[in-house]
Amino acid sequence: QTLRHIRNVVSGIYTHAIAKGMMRPPNPAQHVKLPELKLTKPRHALTAEQMWNLLDELEDPAYTMVMMGCLTGLGKAEMLGLRWGRVNLLAQDRIADGEPLPAFTLAVRENYNTNTKTFGSVKCDERDRIVPLPEILAKAVANIKEDCPWTEETDLVFVSPRRGHPIDVHSLERWRIKPVADTLGLYVSWHTYRRTFAGLMDQQDWPVFDRVASMGHSGAGGAKMTRRYTKKNLERRRNNIEKLVS
Repeated sequence: QTLRHIRNVVSGIYTHAIAKGMMRPPNPAQHVKLPELKLTKPRHALTAEQMWNLLDELEDPAYTMVMMGCLTGLGKAEMLGLRWGRVNLLAQDRIADGEPLPAFTLAVRENYNTNTKTFGSVKCDERDRIVPLPEILAKAVANIKEDCPWTEETDLVFVSPRRGHPIDVHSLERWRIKPVADTLGLYVSWHTYRRTFAGLMDQQDWPVFDRVASMGHSGAGGAKMTRRYTKKNLERRRNNIEKLVS
C-alpha cells in the first residue's frame, strides 16, 4: 500500500508537469508495475440481521450515524462534513449550493478530516453525489434536527450540542458503539458500515451504474454520470434502498 501511495504522488508530479507544458506525455509513473497488494487485515461487513441487532441497541447520535453508513454508504468524514443546508427532509425539491436537491435526499459535498480537524472537498469527483434517504433514515435525521440547537443552513448535522463542533467520532465509537458490538459478538469500525452497504447492494444485485453512483466509486465516466443523475434514476435507487430495510 505504501508503494502505491508513492507511485500516486510521483504520478501527480508528472501530471502537473505535463499540464504546465514542462514535459511531454505519457506519464511514466502510470506504467510502473507494483507487487500484488496483500491485505493484512480482514475486511468486515455486517449482515442485514447483524445491522438491525446493532441498531436496536444504539442511541443517537450513534444510531443515526451507523444507520446512515449502512444504508447510504457515506463514510465517516462525509457524515462529519454534512450540513443542514445539504439535507432535504421535505417532500419537494429545495435548493442546495445553488442546485436543486430532490425530496428526501442529501448532497455529499464536503469532508471533515479528524486528524487535521479541517474541512475540505470530498476525496474525488465521484464522491460528490446526491444520496436518497430511505424513510426510516429520514425520520432518524429529522429527530436529530428536532433535538439539536444547531440547525442553521451552515450548521453541521452531527455536532457536539454544546459548541456545534463536529462530534468526536473516536469517543463515540469507543464508548458507545464498540461496547454494544462486543456484546453482540460483532467487529465494527466506521468503514464496516460502508462495506455493509456494498454487501447489501450486492445481495440485491443492484445494477453496476447504481452501485457506482451510490458509493461514489470512480469508473468510466462515473463522476459525470453521477452529476447528471435524473430524478427517475434517483427514485429507482430510493426504491432499492427501501428494499434493504423491508
